[in-house]
Amino acid sequence: FNNGRNVELVSPMSVHITPNPADASARLRITTSETGPARVDIYNALGLCVQSCSLQLRGSADVIDLAIEHLPAGMYAVSVKSAEQHVHSHMLKR
Repeated sequence: FNNGRNVELVSPMSVHITPNPADASARLRITTSETGPARVDIYNALGLCVQSCSLQLRGSADVIDLAIEHLPAGMYAVSVKSAEQHVHSHMLKR
């Protein structure tokens, strides 16, 4: 039942980080059918945002190289937020 409206389905967003653990850089692969602006935030163990970037989702697999050499060793939460979805992953920095 769609009340006469077109309904566009968006595939669930997935995030894959390689290598993990990482040293100086990490590659973030975001897969979704969604298009439009998105934001990537990296949070330290205290919950402070230590790095951010914006991107345009293309409705397929988007790849972002993250320069993380300036971050101290430890566990980080990686958050990817778009207009319709919000996904979390974790990354270990050596």
